[in-house]
Amino acid sequence: MQQQVKKSADVWPVDIERKTMVYAVLAIALFILVSLVEIPFSMTMTSEEVQSLYRMLEFFSIMVAISIAFQGWMLFPVTMSRHRLLIGALFLVVGVLDLQHTINYQGLSFFGGESSVQKATWCWVLSRFICSIFILVILSTKDKEISVYQRKPVFSFVILLLILIFTWLGTQSERLPLLITEQQEVTLLKAGMEYAASFFNLAGAVLFALLYRRDKNPTMLRFATASVYLMLGGLVFTQNQTGDDWYTIMGHVFKFCGYYTIMKAIYVSTIEEPFRRRREAELALSKSEKQLKTITNTLGEGVIVVDRAGSITFVNPEAERLLSWMKEELLGRDIRWIAQYKPPCDGAVAYETSPILQVLANGKKRRVEDAMFFRKDRSSFPVAYITSPIIEDNQVIGAVTAFRDITDSKKAEETIEKLAFFDNITDLPNRFLLEKQLAEAIREAREKKNAGRGFVCGS
Repeated sequence: MQQQVKKSADVWPVDIERKTMVYAVLAIALFILVSLVEIPFSMTMTSEEVQSLYRMLEFFSIMVAISIAFQGWMLFPVTMSRHRLLIGALFLVVGVLDLQHTINYQGLSFFGGESSVQKATWCWVLSRFICSIFILVILSTKDKEISVYQRKPVFSFVILLLILIFTWLGTQSERLPLLITEQQEVTLLKAGMEYAASFFNLAGAVLFALLYRRDKNPTMLRFATASVYLMLGGLVFTQNQTGDDWYTIMGHVFKFCGYYTIMKAIYVSTIEEPFRRRREAELALSKSEKQLKTITNTLGEGVIVVDRAGSITFVNPEAERLLSWMKEELLGRDIRWIAQYKPPCDGAVAYETSPILQVLANGKKRRVEDAMFFRKDRSSFPVAYITSPIIEDNQVIGAVTAFRDITDSKKAEETIEKLAFFDNITDLPNRFLLEKQLAEAIREAREKKNAGRGFVCGS
């Protein structure tokens, strides 16, 4: 299962890249088809049916835009991402402008006095222009964490900006340049603004694709795809002749796909992707723990891990066998139950008398060639061990001790010493033992003599 997860993690960005390429190619192919072939809706659908389809697509887009704004508001305390906050605020503007456009276009009044086609079209153009420019501006800067207290000021500024826009449209609507003629034809100004917005979308698509190639961040690839959809939608809208034609419908389809891809990018990067990465990290950690457990269980040495306070947190099966303790009985006990003559309740053991406690104090590895450990029945046995500190963030958080029973080695040393200093037949001390003891006595006498002279001179 873990191998499957690892394989899935390796191919995940590649799968996204392939799907995105397929979607982009299909979108471009559809745009070419729309540009070359016009389907006469009047032969298949009535004007009322086309208007209903148009309103449905537009309200879908508005719902997605408001959802992006809602995500930006609700998820910002989790991500603390400047990009997420600004994109959420941006789509609050876009969603409200699109809603104003749709309501005004249907002859209803929302903000800014009486409804009109000019107001509706200006809301549409502003929405397209603001969306294309500010997505490019926001994502071209480096993302960073910002304070959670910046959420309210940003959204308050957006609400104030919307009030100013609608006030301007309501008071200056008759002075604004025409975007739609009385014959319902698109003016050069509207076409030019649509082309300009499409140019910014194209620039965004190129930039986000380059950022994806550099960082391999799937979110940027999704934003690049969304920019392609919005660009193609804008280009289709420039070919619009009436409100009921094929271009209008397909333009709204591209627009909805662009908004939805942005919403999906934010959702995946904020919720789905972190969850996937956390799951992969948990599986990798579980695999590492199993490997470590296998290694420690097969070691021929006992292993004891203690925390910063010297309490035992882990023992391997060999340590259980050598100490005659069960793992459950050892966990939480002080290491001095094992490595000192007295348990801690009989009196504190100074750091300088315990190599293991010294490692916890100074963070330096210690090797001890001859020491005594104590079993559950308090019988002792000779051990050699090495203790290494566990360091995290430059702080000692514990220590790991690997030890081995040297009883056989001690017996072998005693046997060698007996063979060297005692007669094999009589078992009496031989000449070598006499010479050794004599040399030790002479050395001790000289040391006492030199110490005595030093005392007399010093006095």
